[in-house]
Order: sequence, then C-alpha cells, then structure tokens
Amino acid sequence: MSARRFTLIEIIAVTVIILAVSTVAVGTLHEPPTAFAVQSAADDFALFCAGARMRAMERGCDIAVVFTPEDNCFDARESRTPPVRCVLDRPADDTAAAGAPDDPLFSWQLPEKFVTDLALPENTGYRTGEFEVIRFFPDGGATGTAPFHIAFDGASKRIGVSPLCGTVTVYDEQ
Repeated sequence: MSARRFTLIEIIAVTVIILAVSTVAVGTLHEPPTAFAVQSAADDFALFCAGARMRAMERGCDIAVVFTPEDNCFDARESRTPPVRCVLDRPADDTAAAGAPDDPLFSWQLPEKFVTDLALPENTGYRTGEFEVIRFFPDGGATGTAPFHIAFDGASKRIGVSPLCGTVTVYDEQ
C-alpha cells in the first residue's frame, strides 16, 4: 500500500493561508490596552447609571448622580433638591431637611489616573465640592449636564444621557 504524501506546493499554500488568516485575526482582535481600559471604565459608568435609573423607577423618586471632583467619585442619591417624597423606604416621621442630600445609595469611583472634563458649577445645592451630573426620574427619563468625557493616557470616551428614555450612551471620540 503506497502512502499519499503532500507536495511542497500544497504545504506552502496551506501555510500561506494560515498566515493570512492569523494576520487578519490578530489585527482585528488586538485592541490597545489604553483604549480597552477607557471603554471598560465608560461601560462601568453606564452600568452604574443604569442601576441608578432602575432605583428611581422602583422607589418612585428622583435619583441624582452626584460627582465629587476631589475624589473622582460618583454617588447615586435620593434627590432632595427640589424636595421629593419617595414612595418606598421612608418612615412616616422622616423630618430630614428638604435641601440636604442623603448619603449615597451606592457609588462608582473613576479609576486611578483617569480624568474627566466635568467642572464644578456655581451654587450646586449640594455639599461643598459636589454637583449633580444626571438626575433619573421615576418614569425612566433623565436630565443631565452636557455630554462629558472620561480620558486616560490620550484615549477618551464621550458620555451622554438621553432625556426621553434615560439611557446613558458611550460614544467614541473622532
């Protein structure tokens, strides 16, 4: 019984095809670590905001996303400016000051060495050094500042909120 062997031309053709496919795959799948880190942080922020939006809808009150530039931290809080009464989780004898914000329900920290272009406005209505970035309403809608950027090592993503449906969207920078 004679064994069929591959010719040199067949081996070269298969090798060239494998090299071409692997070159295209590596070029397509390889994303710089910086761009990946910024995309991951932006996606984490969008997920944080989705949680705040869901909390607003389930509690029946406004939830504000408040930014503290000093420590690059975003907090989700029951909004008290203007005064709003939540349907759930509030005792009848609650006498908290109408203008004082509550402690955070949950927080998201901007990763170390990341920056944002959010600037502290005048008269924020919150503690010194804090301001509201986005407010989610019980109907699922939202309002917020103009789109802002988060950046790291030259890579940047723009984050915006849809007023109608309250979703936070991450955009690539051109």
